[in-house]
Amino acid sequence: MDLRSILYNRIKRLSEQAASIDKIVIRNEPNTKEDFQYWKLFNDGVFELNYIIIDLKNKLVYLDTSPLEKDIAIYNKELYSLDNLEVLSNKPLSAIIDKKDTVGISFMHSRYTIDAIKNNLDVKEIVDVTNLLSSIRLIKDSYEIDNISKAADITKKTIEETFNELRPGLTEKDIEVIFRKNLINNGVMELAFDTIVAIDENSAMPHHMPSDKKLKENSVVLIDAGAKYNNYCGDITRTIIFKPDKSSSKYKLFEEVHSLVYKAQQEALRYMTPRYNNKKPAGVAAKIISNYKDGKFAKYSFSNIHSLGHSIGLNVHDSDTVVISNYRARESVMLQKNSVFSNEPGIYINGRFGVRIEDDILIDDTPKVL
Repeated sequence: MDLRSILYNRIKRLSEQAASIDKIVIRNEPNTKEDFQYWKLFNDGVFELNYIIIDLKNKLVYLDTSPLEKDIAIYNKELYSLDNLEVLSNKPLSAIIDKKDTVGISFMHSRYTIDAIKNNLDVKEIVDVTNLLSSIRLIKDSYEIDNISKAADITKKTIEETFNELRPGLTEKDIEVIFRKNLINNGVMELAFDTIVAIDENSAMPHHMPSDKKLKENSVVLIDAGAKYNNYCGDITRTIIFKPDKSSSKYKLFEEVHSLVYKAQQEALRYMTPRYNNKKPAGVAAKIISNYKDGKFAKYSFSNIHSLGHSIGLNVHDSDTVVISNYRARESVMLQKNSVFSNEPGIYINGRFGVRIEDDILIDDTPKVL
């Protein structure tokens, strides 16, 4: 992968959308670490509380690091031929930023950092670029799409392997441990988020965390999990019934619900293209559920609880300025080519079980399941 070209194209895209801004400052903090990683690009190093300065006029990224990680930065600059990345060490911002500059900062930074930048820089103007940085990250380049696809593939494989190891008596916590073990065996050390494992009635709670509830035959099991590959997230959900008793009313209800959720997901997928807005796919999925057998499952529909889809990238909820929802979306906006969203309808029957099916979708003229 030509990271030099990737970085150049990112700077070019940002420059086109920020013609009035000279430089953008990003500090590596908890709320801005994904923005920092996006512009640092290579995976090596920690760079805690270090700065990146994007020089939009000269098409350069400055990485200002401590002596502790300067050699790592230089090594990666040379390894990937990043001649558009300049490595600095403990340089004051005022040495890089001119008084005549208009400077952008994300207001997601800590108040301490925002105040420090404002107080220590004598510049023409400081502007908020929170939404600008988010909108740039919303559209994925080829490097990101490849990594998200790999993360999704590994996650699907690991969930399937975990289902194959299920046995009566395992707790939700035990199953989560098996998932992590399988993930490591598949070459991934980092989770995109805390894994959800839910059995029977617990699966009706979308964000249930693993407990001591034990698995039995004919139990519904939901796993919602994500691998992190080269800093990019996968987010996959699968729901099964373990060692089903096919003569039971529970199994028959599960099959009915699972089939309906799958139909809603597949129909929503058809509308995850740049031809439609962010409300259309969710509306289609919700309508399929609400119209089924005179609204038999309408009150249990995902649309009463959560969105159909969220952006995925360096964060599992990446660039949340846009969600795919027919009720939570702040505004109606057209879906954009090469953005990546989850597609995760569900039905949650309180006290019984829930079914959610989730895949990661590349928005394109023909949507692609990653």
